[in-house]
Amino acid sequence: MSEYEFSNRVKTADKWSWIVSTLVTVVFFTASLLITMHAEFSAVVAAGVGIGVQFLLPYYASISVPAEQRQSLADHPTADNFHHGAVGGGLLLGSIAGFVTMVVTTDHNISLLTGCFLAFVGFFALRGTLPRR
Repeated sequence: MSEYEFSNRVKTADKWSWIVSTLVTVVFFTASLLITMHAEFSAVVAAGVGIGVQFLLPYYASISVPAEQRQSLADHPTADNFHHGAVGGGLLLGSIAGFVTMVVTTDHNISLLTGCFLAFVGFFALRGTLPRR
């Protein structure tokens, strides 16, 4: 696969991930606000979900290429060298876990700590299981 094809695929995925993640963030914030009635908490978890989606969509676009032609997303000149899938998955897992904890306990401090802890654990678990290339 040429560098041009790789760049177009990642640029397209990045452009759509921005649009999709913005919509997901707004929807998740609204739903969280209506359910928890806590604006600051809802903003934090919605941001985590949106950023997670923004990382995951280009990651899945880059690994959708057949294995023998695949390049790591980190090989792209504008991407940093970290596991984009693990970061996105960890943020998504932590934000959703924090939201669920808030619904169950109604304590935003415990919910944020739970979300941060599970985002951290999720990152390391996904880093070991998701393909880097």
